[in-house]
Amino acid sequence: MTSVPRNIEEQLKARIRTIKQIIEERKDPFTVDISSLLDDLRFFLEKYGEKILHLDAEAIENIVMLLVEQEEWLKMESQLLGLSSLAALMTLRKAPLKKIASIFLAAWTPQVYRDHLTLREIKRGLKYIEAFRRLPKKPKVGEEDTLGLVNEKFLKYLGIIGEKDFEKKLSEYALKIASQLEKNSRIEYWDAIIDENDYRKTVENALLLSHLISRGNLAIEIDPLKEKIFIVKEEKTGSKRSNRFSLAVSINYLEWVKRVGKEG
Repeated sequence: MTSVPRNIEEQLKARIRTIKQIIEERKDPFTVDISSLLDDLRFFLEKYGEKILHLDAEAIENIVMLLVEQEEWLKMESQLLGLSSLAALMTLRKAPLKKIASIFLAAWTPQVYRDHLTLREIKRGLKYIEAFRRLPKKPKVGEEDTLGLVNEKFLKYLGIIGEKDFEKKLSEYALKIASQLEKNSRIEYWDAIIDENDYRKTVENALLLSHLISRGNLAIEIDPLKEKIFIVKEEKTGSKRSNRFSLAVSINYLEWVKRVGKEG
């Protein structure tokens, strides 16, 4: 086996001295990473064998002493923790109410604070309020409309899709999804609809996707274990499609903000 390099030997001796100093001076014994030290000792012992055995044995002996010191340290700290709580309680009982109130106010950090509300979030909130105001109080939904599940007049009122450009938007979106499905066999639902910069565009995409699925151009696949919904190509068969079902997916501004945050 190769001889022990001088720098390795000095490094081990320095770590042993550190452990001894901590034990002698009763310092915090948890400042030493014992797990890392043991890994190093194992590596050096396998590489240098008997030539480093004396240092290895000395290090192990000091590690054992350090573990004992850690146990004693924990016992002492737990006792002090109990005494600290008792002392704090006694201090509170003796302190005047005004002093307690002033200490509380100095340490109080409210959950909602003006620094937490950025200009970006304020703009998003204003956009949401503006979009919400344009919603009809009782939107009409009927199967006789061209959109199937959603009234086209409702979409026009919302300001998302006009009557004339609906088919154009649907065709463009279908091409976009088809391009993605050429690269991947399936797309996660939120990846297919989300627009990081525009909440209304996200809603628009969701409506277009819903229409493509109801037409039979696309299909959905549910992974119950991952709790995810995927968009896949619709398999064209000679027989009539079976196992038709409805699926409600909640899309709201708060969910969009959360998803955009994950994307960013």
